[in-house]
Amino acid sequence: MCDQVTLAAAGFATSIVVARAIGPAGLGRYAVSQSGAAMALTLVEATVLTPYLVFYRSAGPAAAARTSRRVFATVLVPGLLLALGVTALGRVQGIGQLAATASLFALTAVYQLASRSLVAAEAWGTLWAVDACGTVTQVLVLGVLWWLGLLTVPTALLALGIVRLLVAISIWRVRPPLRSTVAHAAHGPLRARDYLFLGGWGTVSSALGYLQRDFPVLALARLTAPEVVSLFAAARQLLTPIQVALSGLQLWLFSGAAKHAAQSPQALAGHINRFRRVVAVLGVAGLVVLAAAPGWILGGVYGAHFAQGATTVRFLAPAVLLAALRGAAGTEMTVGLQVVWPTAANAIALVALAALIGLFASRLTSQTMAGCVLGAEVVFFLAMELALHWWRGRRVRVGEPA
Repeated sequence: MCDQVTLAAAGFATSIVVARAIGPAGLGRYAVSQSGAAMALTLVEATVLTPYLVFYRSAGPAAAARTSRRVFATVLVPGLLLALGVTALGRVQGIGQLAATASLFALTAVYQLASRSLVAAEAWGTLWAVDACGTVTQVLVLGVLWWLGLLTVPTALLALGIVRLLVAISIWRVRPPLRSTVAHAAHGPLRARDYLFLGGWGTVSSALGYLQRDFPVLALARLTAPEVVSLFAAARQLLTPIQVALSGLQLWLFSGAAKHAAQSPQALAGHINRFRRVVAVLGVAGLVVLAAAPGWILGGVYGAHFAQGATTVRFLAPAVLLAALRGAAGTEMTVGLQVVWPTAANAIALVALAALIGLFASRLTSQTMAGCVLGAEVVFFLAMELALHWWRGRRVRVGEPA
């Protein structure tokens, strides 16, 4: 969680610097590039990083690392093209910003590949130390660029990517060597097929999940002005404290899920239930705090123009909590190689989101978009809970303990 606090603080500080230095329109263009890079990173997350965590213990660290590197090399170029295409859909046509977006994706993917090895090994202290150094460096670099009058959207994106590459290099220098065992190697062919199966379905599910998460930014960019996009983006950034706590817990959830699943279904269920209880307490407490005066906080942090985003924050905050809760159900099914059902739930939620956006397209604002996001997240949560209930019931019927 400390590591996620560090990373979120870096993102939060970056958005503030961009908004203050370049203005609302600049923050809107920056948000579109971030969304484009995020879409491409879901491809890396689904095909490389998630299977790596799942098979780190069952197939062995060395075998999982070799497979992840091969798949990473395969998906890097398609990811670059995807990042550029999605960013262009947001009406970003400047060659400088498109090139900076591509570099941000590629360098962030390298960083994620390196950092996930520390997550799998549960080397939390090392991960936090290198990310803390990266956060300080990132803020200093952006501050210097602002002071020199060189801070633009492309230079901000490029600076982020370079800092993340430096952090990745630091991780590779300090992490312990990976070792394998004969017992792990005996299951190599089976695990390879499982890796491809999980990665393939995970790609579809993650792509749909991205559209569920970041399609609203692109829709606002296509249908409204950059200032509206910036208002929506700032409201999301204000929810960073809640997202930080939940993201840290989700890393703990996923890194421990595979280990508990190898022990017994009961151990996995207990792990998932502990996560849900903690999420409920932290999430509700965070919602109460942020719902008090979001407009005043937005205006004080980003500038007076952003104070009108209070309603946007109040709609988005419950969606963040629901996303974390249904993520627990998705994790339980993923480690059980039941990734078809999260994919179906993603598709249902995406249809609901598209329908809501289409309904309000003629009068789309940051507030109505936040309402659409919340409605789609409710559908997503219910679909995941129904899928999990069905899967658990099916395991009981075939004689496997739930």
